[in-house]
Amino acid sequence: MAFRSLALFAASAVAQFVPAPTDLISAKGYAGFNVRYKQVPPGICEQDPNVKSYSGYVDVAPDQHIFWWFFEARNQDPSEAPLTTWINGGPGASSMIGLFQELGPCGVDSNGNVYNNPFSWSNVSNMLFIDQGFMGAFPQYSRETYNFATESYGGHYGPVFNEYIELQNAKNISGAHRIKLESVLIGNGWYDPLLQYIAYYNFTVYPGNTYDYSPYNASIKAQLYNNLFGPGNCVDQIKACYAIGTNEVCSTADTFCADVVEEVYDNVLDRDEYDIRELEPDPFPYDFYVDYLNTPKVQSAIGAYQNFSEASNAVGNDFGTTGDDGREEGTVEDMKKLLDQGVTVMMYTGDADYNCNWLGGEAVSKEVGQPGFGAAGYVNISTSDMIVHGQVKQSGAFSFLRIYESGHEVPFYQPLVSLEIFERAIKGLDIATGKLKVTESYKTVGTSSSTFREGNSTIQFSVVNSTATFNTTTNAPNPPSKLGRRSAPRHKGKLFKPIST
Repeated sequence: MAFRSLALFAASAVAQFVPAPTDLISAKGYAGFNVRYKQVPPGICEQDPNVKSYSGYVDVAPDQHIFWWFFEARNQDPSEAPLTTWINGGPGASSMIGLFQELGPCGVDSNGNVYNNPFSWSNVSNMLFIDQGFMGAFPQYSRETYNFATESYGGHYGPVFNEYIELQNAKNISGAHRIKLESVLIGNGWYDPLLQYIAYYNFTVYPGNTYDYSPYNASIKAQLYNNLFGPGNCVDQIKACYAIGTNEVCSTADTFCADVVEEVYDNVLDRDEYDIRELEPDPFPYDFYVDYLNTPKVQSAIGAYQNFSEASNAVGNDFGTTGDDGREEGTVEDMKKLLDQGVTVMMYTGDADYNCNWLGGEAVSKEVGQPGFGAAGYVNISTSDMIVHGQVKQSGAFSFLRIYESGHEVPFYQPLVSLEIFERAIKGLDIATGKLKVTESYKTVGTSSSTFREGNSTIQFSVVNSTATFNTTTNAPNPPSKLGRRSAPRHKGKLFKPIST
């Protein structure tokens, strides 16, 4: 949660400082960065008093202070457990989204009460949530190896950041701390705009989504096709961005494509981009934690300096002016480089997400160039509940997953399979069963495409009551409660890609 531009910890429109904490402990991290932190009391998030958590800031510059929250692994010795870093996308989205809405140790209900998440990824790993560092201040948790998990715009962050780290390792810089990357996991990532803008057409028109939901009439379909492929339109402009690469060309291309390709969906349907099953306002995933984080009790417990917001328009718009959203930036190539260096790479996608949809992700997976991937096939993912929650295509350490009945934030909608595929990936096991140690020759043998169709039984054709909860067994909303909702619906604007002004 950087302070610069009031970014990440609070959007500039609503940010305000709170009484400064006086009980933060200071320590030196790697590269001499100052780390300020405190131990978070049990019950603020993690409910088990025997499992520790810490939060605080890394001071990376006089006016830049990055917020983080660390949780020990449950059910094991945390000094021996793996370490995983989680960063949300955006740009400008807080990693508290991942913590409270998806895969952290807790969530917050409509009454503002904290509840335990039995499917937290901290069940199998120490978890460090970073708001867009640190381990030298906590040698008991420091590792020579680590795992990196992200989602959405993390399709840019994940490959590029980690390939940069691998390049620095290769230089053997005197005095530098070597960090060996074990795995990169990316949920519903935004990697290659050329392929993924086209996938908006693929998902809504042809071949279409697997929910048997065809949202557009013939006129809109034709308009969308022309907006993509017509002379000088989206595809041509993105190709020009790739070829020329200036901020002006790329920002113009991305704005054009977002306005007349991606946002046709929003203008026509008023459905949630991150889950086509729901109309706006969509109450899922729950955002009650936003109010919770802004209570004095919690702010004091975690050592916060500012009020919290989920995303920063300033950061999103700063990225937008460079056209970064419209660039490929070597993301696909860097995934291949990481694989060549022995890193596990897993692309997992919820198939109800429109924004970074699975058809676009699948197209990207085919471009990575992992040996044997083209000949691999889709197989069911086996899980402990004996329910098929999705399919995987894997060759060696590279896998692409389609998770059924899931929106953009997969661990919210399908928590059990999310935890199990996470554990398999960080342990180097096959994603399909978790029983085999993956080797270079490992390959799934199955169908060339993933053909399962959910149908439209979970598509909502009226706005879901704001007090509803999501049923991960029926994959649909539960009946509404009589309790009032304490905060406004989350899905306003574009929290996971740059927000245009």
